[in-house]
Amino acid sequence: MKTRRIGKTKLEVTEISFGAAALGGLYRACPRQQAMDTLQAAWDSGIRYFDVAPWYGLGLAERRVGDFLRDQPDGSYVLSTKVGRLLRPVPTGTVPDYSYVDPLSFDADYDYSYDGIMRSVEFSYARLGLNRIDILYVHDIGVYTHGAAKNAVYQKQLLDSGIKALEELKSSGAISAFGLGVNEVPVCLDVMRNADLDCILMAGRYTLLDRSAVAELLPLCRQKGTSLVVGGVFNSGILATGPVPGSHFDYMPADDEVLAKVGAMEAIAKRHGVPLAAPALQFPLLEPIVASVLIGTAKPSSLTRNMEIVEPRLADEIYAEFEPYTLVAPPLGAEAVRVRGDIMLKGIHPLLGPDLLHALKTMGHGDDIVISDANFPSGSMGPPVIRADGVSATAMAEAILAHMPLDTFVPEAAWRMEVVGDPHAMPEVCAEFQQIVARRAGDFAIVPVERFAFYAMARKAAYIVATTEFRLYGNLILKKGVVHPHEVDLG
Repeated sequence: MKTRRIGKTKLEVTEISFGAAALGGLYRACPRQQAMDTLQAAWDSGIRYFDVAPWYGLGLAERRVGDFLRDQPDGSYVLSTKVGRLLRPVPTGTVPDYSYVDPLSFDADYDYSYDGIMRSVEFSYARLGLNRIDILYVHDIGVYTHGAAKNAVYQKQLLDSGIKALEELKSSGAISAFGLGVNEVPVCLDVMRNADLDCILMAGRYTLLDRSAVAELLPLCRQKGTSLVVGGVFNSGILATGPVPGSHFDYMPADDEVLAKVGAMEAIAKRHGVPLAAPALQFPLLEPIVASVLIGTAKPSSLTRNMEIVEPRLADEIYAEFEPYTLVAPPLGAEAVRVRGDIMLKGIHPLLGPDLLHALKTMGHGDDIVISDANFPSGSMGPPVIRADGVSATAMAEAILAHMPLDTFVPEAAWRMEVVGDPHAMPEVCAEFQQIVARRAGDFAIVPVERFAFYAMARKAAYIVATTEFRLYGNLILKKGVVHPHEVDLG
């Protein structure tokens, strides 16, 4: 595989690199052998640049990547990891839910100071079991993760002393390069005005669809000789799936504007006889300052499928056709988009509180959830009840279906309570339910069910969400479907 240079250093990385977040159990469990098989598939495909972080599985991904690379010839690969979070042990079973399944028993604290970075590197050496790290990225600095107030503190730590630690590590030969690993452009501009960076791992902001990095960051990188490593090339999956019902962009359900833009892009790709994922994966490599495109998965088959669309390279001229349908991310506000750097509040409907998020996460394929109105006897049904006081049933349906797919493996996946004495009636609230289901989940008909039969179904549900919907017959049962691997962007 071709290689490109990182910044002004002598370090060369393969044009396609492997991101190991999924090996830490991001969103779904990743057994050890599966992780090893995926890493072997990446190696067999020619990938020689591997990126990991302490955050991924709270140390688990570093251990697995280290175990794999330890058996490879010395000097045959490039490895990057990250600093900015320090892991500390916690009692078994008390690890907070950061969307990692079966992580190690640690929690993380932010520390971008000189001492914090030096400690982080030492800990990573121990977890990796390797005696060298080539690149260090400062992980998740910025307003996107911390909000404006907290980031002012962390960015001061970094600029006052953290950068000095990175410079010392580089000058001593302990590392060959350093930079930022982030999801936003503004913090890159801020740091680059105060320090020289070799590279930036930028997720989701220089893609076929999202061109947020073009106006200011790319020119500054060219001026300063800073390379980009581009992650998140499928923008949370929509550039892999196309504008299908339930598709996501930037960690949240895609709105109508994004769906229309991606639909137009998909039509262009089809005219050229390729899947949309092919130009999405290849596009960043047109830019000379891009050193590598990062792909992440926990399945060898997914890795192989992505590598099959890296070549042959598409003609440069095709990309001009996509230009009218690109976009730029809106400016960041003062509040954090993330909580603790992993739960994407920008991608989570504000009505979904911690209890309901946990419920949706623990539900499996085929489990039912009830959205009940103010008159429904939720407390006597049996399943756990999650209170949603002050929330209408239709608003709750909108929030849940923004994230939970309906089951496509069965003929029926949504039910409402029929009107007593008039089974063919369609109350206003039920008509709204149907509109929400059509918009959020696709072509599903809500099936009317007799009152006591509805109660019987509710007793078998996984959870009941009790709203204060005062319109009569504002009750809905939804059956959870499957989240497919291509719907999750692990880059």
